[in-house]
Amino acid sequence: MPSHLSAENRAVSVEEVSPCYRLLRGRSRGLRGREFVVHLIGTAHVSEESCREVTACIEKEKPLAVMVELCGQRRMLLH
Repeated sequence: MPSHLSAENRAVSVEEVSPCYRLLRGRSRGLRGREFVVHLIGTAHVSEESCREVTACIEKEKPLAVMVELCGQRRMLLH
């Protein structure tokens, strides 16, 4: 395991924003002490509420990157 991922190098606080939304904050020595923030949102594939929550987060936070985990069937829909 890379040293920056080891238990002694990470201390993450987790804040519950809503039942499906967590905010993870921490500082990594492997990233030269820089702080990081991860917005982790669990979604339902056909939920308008999930869509609104993700859209609101992206519009408010203006992240440098957005990661999406999709099953194989839904991944094929993006092509």
